[in-house]
Amino acid sequence: ASRNQFLTLSENRIFSPALLNSFRTSYSRTNLVWTLANIPGMDSPQLSLVPGLPMGDISITGPLTGTIGSSGTSPRLEKQNIFTWSDDLFYTRGHHALKFGTLINRYQQEILNSQSYTGIANFTSTSTFMLGTTNYIRALTVGSQLNRAYHFTTAGFYAQDDWQVLPNLTLNLGLRYEFNTTPYEVNGRYSVIKNLATDTAPTISAQVYQNPTLKNFSPRVGFAWNVGGDGKTAVRGG
Repeated sequence: ASRNQFLTLSENRIFSPALLNSFRTSYSRTNLVWTLANIPGMDSPQLSLVPGLPMGDISITGPLTGTIGSSGTSPRLEKQNIFTWSDDLFYTRGHHALKFGTLINRYQQEILNSQSYTGIANFTSTSTFMLGTTNYIRALTVGSQLNRAYHFTTAGFYAQDDWQVLPNLTLNLGLRYEFNTTPYEVNGRYSVIKNLATDTAPTISAQVYQNPTLKNFSPRVGFAWNVGGDGKTAVRGG
């Protein structure tokens, strides 16, 4: 089951023949919920891999390769809210056509992941399955928190000048700076094994990772050249 909702409001205002401003704000919400009901009788304690939970997945390799059991990824939730604000200012002065702007997005993401929640039992052959000899049984610790909620913001700012240096030559000069804040789990439930060689347990933290975006500068340099001055041949580059 899914439901998506979108709303956008914008205003364009002409302050003067040389000054124009465009403002937009928007909200978008995407919501995906995936739930599969178990077959009646599969909630029996004799079939549970994890006490108190329905039957998990049983996988068998060999001539009768296959998987039986309940859905190992249900229930599942993927929900996202995005709040957006942007503004662009256009100003013409002499030989310069200036543009300034910003774009800010606020993300709220909620995830429910039930992978391995009810357990997975693997058998290497049909005979080991009949004997009840498992290759491995994998399951989340009883009482594990399945949901995560991540929040972060992206922000971008730019300035650009289309400068008519000569009647037949225009330069496009600009700079954009765009970064995001470090995503964080609002309930402090983010965990990661940072070093597989030395860590004996996950590190639990609110922040997801170090932020590599704080130096994201993007310069723009381009030109438009009217070769003969008659508008028949134009050369552009950037």
